[in-house]
Amino acid sequence: MIWQWVRGELLKITAEMIGCDGCREAGQQWVRRTLLAATVINPPTAGIALEMMARAIEAKTQPIERTIVAPSSFPVIEKLAGTVLRANQGVS
Repeated sequence: MIWQWVRGELLKITAEMIGCDGCREAGQQWVRRTLLAATVINPPTAGIALEMMARAIEAKTQPIERTIVAPSSFPVIEKLAGTVLRANQGVS
């Protein structure tokens, strides 16, 4: 539940909100505190970048132009789907 001042009046915002800051100290905590319904977690990329650079130096080649990492949902999609179904059925 989120409260916000709008034109001098404190209103409860009932719309579910999602975030894109899946850091443990921010986005994930906000989900746990129910400030957000969900957030997106992007995996760390520093290790991947260092491995790519080491391979490129060793092989004396350029690293590939793009590397795609798979984001994940917090909480997991299956849990979110259950939440949506319960909300649509009027169950909390």
